[in-house]
Amino acid sequence: MDERAYVGVIKVYYPIKGYGFITRASGKDVFFYRTSTEKEECLIEGSTVTFQIEMTEKGPKAINVVRVA
Repeated sequence: MDERAYVGVIKVYYPIKGYGFITRASGKDVFFYRTSTEKEECLIEGSTVTFQIEMTEKGPKAINVVRVA
């Protein structure tokens, strides 16, 4: 797991499917699961979030997603 904190914006979130993507200032969009956050209410498209990145077999995944604005 990458211990650094990243900042991004929720690009899209599919509540029925329970996943979405976060756009970073630099680099590719990052996939996340609803379970990567304490509160699902924070998963609003366009919201600024902080997160960490965990590498998986399928590529990077955002974890510890927290809404900041």
